Amino acid sequence: MPLESSITKSILEYLNSLPQCRAEKVQGSSSASGRADINACYKGHTLRIEVKTPDHKNTASKKQLHNLNKWKKAGAITMVLYSKGSLEKLLEHVGKDTGVTYYIDEENGCMSWANFPSLQ
Repeated sequence: MPLESSITKSILEYLNSLPQCRAEKVQGSSSASGRADINACYKGHTLRIEVKTPDHKNTASKKQLHNLNKWKKAGAITMVLYSKGSLEKLLEHVGKDTGVTYYIDEENGCMSWANFPSLQ
């Protein structure tokens, strides 16, 4: 199983290789507890990404989901990802879809998802 840090690194490298994208890792500390792992802007859209490792079907905590929901309400696209491949598929919907949540079944039995908030 890949470590969360290696999944995060591959996602950051991919995002920062895209035109019109900038992404950074949120540094972990007690004051950053519950914050998404990656902050990004892609084609003018704010992304908040929580990265999880598939071992033990690790899921986002209540605190993390609460924080992602706050960002969603502010208009950010929020994601929980188990792989870079899922990110690639979900980015196809940026700027096209609003008010929907997409789910991607991972090979490891986990489910990545992205919430595209309504712009109204």
